[in-house]
Amino acid sequence: MSNPPYIPSAVIETLEPEVAVYEPRGALDGGPTGLDAYRRLFLESYGLLKVNGFVAVEIGVGEAESVRDIALSAGFRSVETICDLSGIERVIISTK
Repeated sequence: MSNPPYIPSAVIETLEPEVAVYEPRGALDGGPTGLDAYRRLFLESYGLLKVNGFVAVEIGVGEAESVRDIALSAGFRSVETICDLSGIERVIISTK
């Protein structure tokens, strides 16, 4: 289970002050597209998992399709999306 940094670098300064000012930048900054941590996480975790092992990650708004593609490209056979209470895709569960 992971809540990696998923906010695009250029967006961080536009966040609410209680987030942009007080949260460590490393906890927020997902690189230019917000997807850097996912690429590394899925590639590295795939080799560590047994068959039917899984990785669950929180995702940013609008990132579901891109993160799903990253997981599938890393070799995961199944990718499920879970929505939050507002109906926004917020969690990706990828199974080896």
